[in-house]
Amino acid sequence: VDISGGDDVAKCGGISSWHGARMESSYYKGTITLGDLADSVGGLIGHNWTGYARNCYAEGVVIAGTNSRHVGGLCGDHESGLLSFSYARVAITAPSSSSVGGLVGETRSNGEVIGSFFDSSLAGVNSPDGGSDISGSAWQDRDSFRSEGWRFFADGIQNGLENHLWFLDDFPRLVWENPNNIGQQTITFEAGANGTLVDTANASSDSQSINFAGIVSAPEV
Repeated sequence: VDISGGDDVAKCGGISSWHGARMESSYYKGTITLGDLADSVGGLIGHNWTGYARNCYAEGVVIAGTNSRHVGGLCGDHESGLLSFSYARVAITAPSSSSVGGLVGETRSNGEVIGSFFDSSLAGVNSPDGGSDISGSAWQDRDSFRSEGWRFFADGIQNGLENHLWFLDDFPRLVWENPNNIGQQTITFEAGANGTLVDTANASSDSQSINFAGIVSAPEV
């Protein structure tokens, strides 16, 4: 989905222009094109005010005209709230503009960024106000993200089901995006004591092993 607008556009994001709620497991792919003097433009969120965004990403292009400000790959103006376990792979064009960043244009004193990433080689700019810069093969290395607290589907259930992204098309993708049911939960059981079934924990690299033991009964036949 592409988004376009003229001059003097304030607060424009791929999903949310003014964000003050909760967003999880969401993404935007496309091109955002605005004219001169744009303010608070982001691949996912334009202006974050007390909002919460977790396990999200943006991919594509953000273009803002001259003398724009607060332009970011994920969020333009992160005034307050939390951005966590998210990333931006966005090419940014914003000539003669201020507060431009690969992940966030500007993070203010009440804004927090945790475990999130951008690619300055793609963005064409750094992100001094939050996020870790990675490029090349680091995007295909789960450990690049695990070091910042991410948990992938292949890691199994840890801390509930938090941050369980997985690789598709060589980049982290959300589990629900999987079109071919690859990486579905795979559980192998064997007979246990006292009529129980016990998970053998033989999980493949992209499947999840669930510890399970319970009494199982079946109707007489």
